[in-house]
Amino acid sequence: MTYTLTFGKYTNQTMKQVWDIDAEYVRWLAGKSYNVEAKRAAQLVIGASLMRDDLTRHMIHSLLKEIFAHTELSQLKRYRHRTVEVRRDYANISFCTHVLDIGPGLSDDFWTEDWELVQIATSYEGLYEVDEEDYGKEYPEKRPQSIRKPLSASSIVWYVLPDHRGQNTLSAQPLTLVDAVLLLEKHLALRGDYGK
Repeated sequence: MTYTLTFGKYTNQTMKQVWDIDAEYVRWLAGKSYNVEAKRAAQLVIGASLMRDDLTRHMIHSLLKEIFAHTELSQLKRYRHRTVEVRRDYANISFCTHVLDIGPGLSDDFWTEDWELVQIATSYEGLYEVDEEDYGKEYPEKRPQSIRKPLSASSIVWYVLPDHRGQNTLSAQPLTLVDAVLLLEKHLALRGDYGK
């Protein structure tokens, strides 16, 4: 059953509509609202969003597995650890060579001069926490792309960045996931033994 707010600045809007425009407000309702119905509706909307994120994460892992199985990636092969983070409209894919166990259920990337993390993301802004609204006006080609629709290897939503140091982007334009992986492979090949 769809819950419609009967109070506040979003009166007469559904909880889902509010989630799409003001997620922080919905999180506040889920944790602190005295209105039992609103609190429960907010919790349900957040739960559904997290489930979608989880499905998207699994989908991306499957796509990457397929791409790596059917593509010659001699440079990326050593970046054998892949992590995918999904947050609603955004997804970051990180590749690294080593992952160290730092406690029960926890792991962290292992950095040295020789090893670095390389990333693919749906938005340039998302990686560096740039204000979307202001940045999007100045650089419209770098506005975030949605990953809400079903994804495929040919979905044009991805950007590539070279490493965790946040240097220049490899691609200012959205790419397919296959193109993003190939561009990353080419970048690593051109760099050769950098850092060793």
